[in-house]
Amino acid sequence: KPQEWLDSITFGWSYVNGLKEMDNDHGRIFDLLLDSNINAVSIVFQLSYITNADYTELNQETLADLKTIVDIAYEKGMYIIIAPYDYYGQEWSSLNYRNYDSFMNIIHTSLQELAVYFKDYNERIAFSFLVEPRDYEDNGIDQEAVWILNEANQAYVQMVRATGGNNRYRNLIITTGWSKPDFVYQNLYQVP
Repeated sequence: KPQEWLDSITFGWSYVNGLKEMDNDHGRIFDLLLDSNINAVSIVFQLSYITNADYTELNQETLADLKTIVDIAYEKGMYIIIAPYDYYGQEWSSLNYRNYDSFMNIIHTSLQELAVYFKDYNERIAFSFLVEPRDYEDNGIDQEAVWILNEANQAYVQMVRATGGNNRYRNLIITTGWSKPDFVYQNLYQVP
């Protein structure tokens, strides 16, 4: 239940690119957070860092590194958000019809593989789908982008639920264009 999940979180911290810094003492970092009454961590990473060149297959070595970080936080009782993101120059999630087929394929390949990998973890783990979704070609959100975002969000939710295990009930973070509550086309946005 999303509200119970949120109510259990005291405060959160974004561990941006911690996956690229495997020499860090992740356990010590998480202990410091917990000592400061911070019991949630968002493990944020560029999707390209753990996939092949066309984003359709996960690299098993970097996936194991991600699991190592997740497991350390998990064993300490923390709440965890697994949050792959897009980046300028990569643009795998660009919300335009030129990118549509590739984007939908990524949802049903590498993002599905990621969901399956963590499907047996309990409710303390949530998945974040997109961070600040937009059309990277013009950095904007227009009607086309919102329609694609609606379809992508729905496809992502259905894909995660279909992987079974605890993913049938897993909390998923789905957002609006640019993650803004008041973006111009909010009347077109559909909650999956």
